[in-house]
Amino acid sequence: GIARVCRQVRLNRATATSIQAAAEQLIEQRQATTAQRRKGVQEQRTSLLAAEMRLTDGFTAGDVSPVIYKAKIAEIRTQQTTLEKASERTLVSPEGLADTVARTLQLATSLWDLYEQFDDTKRAELLRSVFKAIVLDHNGVVGVTLKPPFDELMKPSVLAPGQEAHVAQRLLDAA
Repeated sequence: GIARVCRQVRLNRATATSIQAAAEQLIEQRQATTAQRRKGVQEQRTSLLAAEMRLTDGFTAGDVSPVIYKAKIAEIRTQQTTLEKASERTLVSPEGLADTVARTLQLATSLWDLYEQFDDTKRAELLRSVFKAIVLDHNGVVGVTLKPPFDELMKPSVLAPGQEAHVAQRLLDAA
């Protein structure tokens, strides 16, 4: 059952190469705008902090009800969390992004080949890195759930020609 499942998680080399090339182009484009994005993120952080302070001042002065304060502060915190994630992406080196995409694509093109070469400990580690869950019954493997970004790679739309840039974007976002 494991062999069947591992063989299903397989991109052909040509598709993987196309996705890698698209990812490298996107990395170059991102790198060109990284300084600008960092500045924008910092400006948004400052704006959210000022909004949080104004909201807190209004609440402590009695101008903002507790219900409205709670809802607005939750909204601000959500936006801050989103900004932090965006900020973290700008800190990852282009080489690190390219390596992460390459490793993901290597696994997706050769999962079964790697599985066969490994000992039991490495096999378990490999399966844990790709699969979120493997469902077994008395007949063997009956279903699997893949971890990101493998779940994105194995969607039927991914294998359609012309989707390489979209897939590369999802891989970079997951990195």
